[in-house]
Amino acid sequence: MERDKRNIDLNKIPKKDIYTAPEGYFEALPDNVLKKIDEGDKGKEITLRVNWKVVGYVAAASILLLVATLIGLQNNKTDRVSAEDFLAKVSDSDLVLYLQQSEIDAYEIMEVTDIENLGLTFGNTGDFIEPQLNDPDLELLYEQYGISPDENLQMF
Repeated sequence: MERDKRNIDLNKIPKKDIYTAPEGYFEALPDNVLKKIDEGDKGKEITLRVNWKVVGYVAAASILLLVATLIGLQNNKTDRVSAEDFLAKVSDSDLVLYLQQSEIDAYEIMEVTDIENLGLTFGNTGDFIEPQLNDPDLELLYEQYGISPDENLQMF
């Protein structure tokens, strides 16, 4: 395909105004539009009929679904047991047996123990003052670990 290599000068092409509007057209346009709106067809009026029977069924189904959901949520609640309550149900002898069978030593237990809430008192020098324990199973613990209550226990 060969290109036409002629130079075209746009200034030489005559300019024509091909779009013309009648005299006063734009000034009279708003009045003409409003006249046509007033004279125009009002259109078909559509009325919506409500089928009350269907509305009743939908309302009943919604209420039933709401009640079923609320009942399901009430029955789905589980009792949450705190760690303290759970451990309170375990006997001291079971805890001692578990600690003996596992390879946990006293230092590891003290690392995770909240010492401030144990009710232990310390002297001015930071020395441990032996707490007065009134545990009925304390004798069992002394026997399990082979210690006597009179010994000065120093773990650290």
